[in-house]
Amino acid sequence: VVRIARLQRLPNLLRLARLVQFFRMAFWRTHKQTWAWLARARWVRVLNNSLGLVWVVHLFACGWYLCAALHHDPAQTWVNRRTVDAEGEVSLLTRGPLDQWVHAFYFSLTVFTTLGFGDMSACTNGEIVYVCVTMMVGVVVHSIIISEVISVVTAVDKRHDFIAKQSELVEAFAVHTELDETSQKMMRAWISYSARDRLSNRYDREEVKALITDKCMPRALLGRLPASLFNGALVENSFVAIWRSPLKTPPRLPLLLALAVSRGQYTAGEIVYQKHDLAICLFLVLSGTFADVARPTPSGGIDETAMNPRQDENDLCIEVECGASTRSRVVRRQSTLEKIQLQPQSQHLFAYKLHGAKSFFGLAELLHGGERMSTLRCESEAGGSVLTVQKP
Repeated sequence: VVRIARLQRLPNLLRLARLVQFFRMAFWRTHKQTWAWLARARWVRVLNNSLGLVWVVHLFACGWYLCAALHHDPAQTWVNRRTVDAEGEVSLLTRGPLDQWVHAFYFSLTVFTTLGFGDMSACTNGEIVYVCVTMMVGVVVHSIIISEVISVVTAVDKRHDFIAKQSELVEAFAVHTELDETSQKMMRAWISYSARDRLSNRYDREEVKALITDKCMPRALLGRLPASLFNGALVENSFVAIWRSPLKTPPRLPLLLALAVSRGQYTAGEIVYQKHDLAICLFLVLSGTFADVARPTPSGGIDETAMNPRQDENDLCIEVECGASTRSRVVRRQSTLEKIQLQPQSQHLFAYKLHGAKSFFGLAELLHGGERMSTLRCESEAGGSVLTVQKP
């Protein structure tokens, strides 16, 4: 009877486990952006390295006390030789565990940082051997942590240098073209906003191209790389795949194409490009659904542009353009860049041609070298992702 009662509780436990798992997934999705921001924050990375150093020093501090505890005569150990008063009469051996840990941690930290104030030292053979091991480990661990901290600081300095150089270019351009002050502020704000993404895409593409086209690259590696580009989405795109088969695509073609593309994210209802825009790039769809939109009439659909939203006079609208992706964000004059998107109003436009994952769009106007013939919008509620290929 008891076993039958326990079996009846099993479905309830399974339901409870599923409920806990559901709440975990909901919590993770809600705070995903926050955790991503914390992972990229400079002070978090420095704090992680500092905590790592403290943890390693704590382990060696415990080992330093254990070295003294293993001696047969406590009077010959550093715990007895260490005094804790100004007169030098009270031994650390008479104090509690907390005081002994603090002194052991202090000594281990001075050994790790190679400072060595000289107020504590090793005398017995066991202590000398342990201190030598601590020095060797401390040199490696301390160097790794310091190099990581330096890399974090220098990365921020590179970003500031990049922003400063771009700002100087804006000022020179403003003087040459007699640009108004508001437009200068908009350009400087856009530079600061997009500096991180632009720096991440700055690498020597010609060197990578020479590496890919090198005849010495193993054929097995050359055949493996295309399927790994953008999780395989690039080689499966209909623009890249010959005869609709990724297996028939030359391996170097996706690799060379990957050097020329840049990734863009679009939210639901966001305009990718408008009619009459200059056709300067091709779009390869990675995820989501995009559509050509037009205004319906009794005689048929009419392609037209979306209407720009009204702005408050106290707002500063910044057009952020990444490839062909144009995002409008608002900056309050009394605050920094706010995450308020101002998209052109396109509720009067309706979709008539869809572009899903593994497809592409924008090629016809690009080949003719003219302007866009229609307005294109992201239709997916979860947003969409594309790869933009700039016209050479």
